[in-house]
Amino acid sequence: MTKPSIFRYEGHNYLVPFLIISSLFFMWGFAHGILEVLNPHFQESFHISKAMSALTQAAVYGAYFLMALPAGWIIRKWGYRRGVITGLVLFGIGALMFIPGSRINSFYFFVLSLFVIGCGLTCLETSANPYTTVLGHPDKAESRINLSQSLNGIGWIVGPLVGGQLLFSGVNIAIPHGLVGIFVLSVALVLLVCAILTFVATLIVVVCSGTLSLIAFFALYLGESIMFPTIFSLALRDAGTKTKLASSLLIMTIMGGAVAPVIMGYIADTTGSMAIAFLIPLVCYGVIGGYALSKPSVSL
Repeated sequence: MTKPSIFRYEGHNYLVPFLIISSLFFMWGFAHGILEVLNPHFQESFHISKAMSALTQAAVYGAYFLMALPAGWIIRKWGYRRGVITGLVLFGIGALMFIPGSRINSFYFFVLSLFVIGCGLTCLETSANPYTTVLGHPDKAESRINLSQSLNGIGWIVGPLVGGQLLFSGVNIAIPHGLVGIFVLSVALVLLVCAILTFVATLIVVVCSGTLSLIAFFALYLGESIMFPTIFSLALRDAGTKTKLASSLLIMTIMGGAVAPVIMGYIADTTGSMAIAFLIPLVCYGVIGGYALSKPSVSL
């Protein structure tokens, strides 16, 4: 039996549209990565607390919850492409709002700008995640979404590097090219491995300090870059005609990124230790590990 092609299906070659859609994954990973730099920058510029600066994350990830169902309605009514275009327009508007924002110099205006960007990212993710699963043979859906999301992980790494240079030293650096691969393992096993990695890395951040803690912190990004697309593909596998609605509901869960930073910021401000605040994601990674164990092995 001929092995199914990852990008060919029923006489059609979906490589080019896949590459175009995959570039969006890098873009929103880059946008999320920039947040990690904006947070401390706003703390210093506006003299605000960690909990207050966490409103930047609350704005972006809160938009995921509020915009997910409207985004799902858009792609159900007009299709994936219109959903992508809507996301790009909103993302562009939010980004351009930073220009007058720099003159207004208002923290809350920047928060509003980030909320608009978050609405755009919601439309992009609601459209692009399920879109990649149909750009080729159905049996290779998990491979395609993981391949696309690997670019998202690279964007998360590049974003803080470029953002840090722009905000703190004024020097722009070239975006490095990254080689990406696909795990030749079962989807559930990949998720379990990533959950264990992030759980252990978070535990190290909580109990250790110095270089070891810093290495563990970056290891979190490695695990997280694969966890979400794997959860996404597992959850959509048997969604059938409800795939677009299921995609919206899954995107809504990203609002956890709006809640957790605020709680973590409050804990850090109260205890004086950011390490203790990492107990919050530690619990989350434990739950994800349990979900991975509950899923049957799915061969790629």
